[in-house]
Amino acid sequence: MPPFVDRVVIVTGAASGIGSATVERIEKEGGIPVIWDVTDVSPPPTGSTQVVDVSDPSSVEKATNIVVEEYGRIDGLVNCAGIMGFPKRLADQKPENFHQIFATNTESVFLTIRSVVPYMVAAGGGSIVNISSNAALYSRVGLALYSASKAAVIALTRNAALEYGTSGVRINAVCPGGTKTPMVGSLDSPEIQELIEKIPLGRFAEPEEIANMVYFLLSDEASYTTGSVFVIDGGMRLVGGG
Repeated sequence: MPPFVDRVVIVTGAASGIGSATVERIEKEGGIPVIWDVTDVSPPPTGSTQVVDVSDPSSVEKATNIVVEEYGRIDGLVNCAGIMGFPKRLADQKPENFHQIFATNTESVFLTIRSVVPYMVAAGGGSIVNISSNAALYSRVGLALYSASKAAVIALTRNAALEYGTSGVRINAVCPGGTKTPMVGSLDSPEIQELIEKIPLGRFAEPEEIANMVYFLLSDEASYTTGSVFVIDGGMRLVGGG
């Protein structure tokens, strides 16, 4: 039996984009994906779906308990939930924008790891993959809050990896560049086309290409990898991230 068969993996923000592609890859490898999203979506053939607000501690705790009751364990967690928020210069941002972006992009990572990692420790290990962004590594006009929230995800990843490595829990981050997801919107806009022209590979990523890296980090193929940050941006970092 392939080693990934029947592994239970929670995927947040799994209704679309990278989250949805990750669910499909987990299914393909014989795993059991558990979809957590604020919208109610049809459950995958071999998994389940829960409506969860990952920025709400009680919602996360309740959902975690349901997973443990249903499957008896949690082998993996992928934090894909995120929002771009409100692209504006810093002085034009409202305090409520800051709180909303950080609640969805950063606090959710804290809450889900906090809730799930004790079960992984008790079981002797597990793998957590947090989706950050290449915007966490490079400055862009109008994305100060989004960039800061995703940079915080990297810091959480590294510190959690240090704290739980001896318990067999591996925690890594993936920083996608431009990816064809609903968050991006139309690829035909002048702003997006300008970005694409700067990417050495000349295109945005397909969600499945990001999901491939996520699966690798979940799997035993990455058994000696933790606290690492993987940039998947078509070479955008080579030109300063745009």
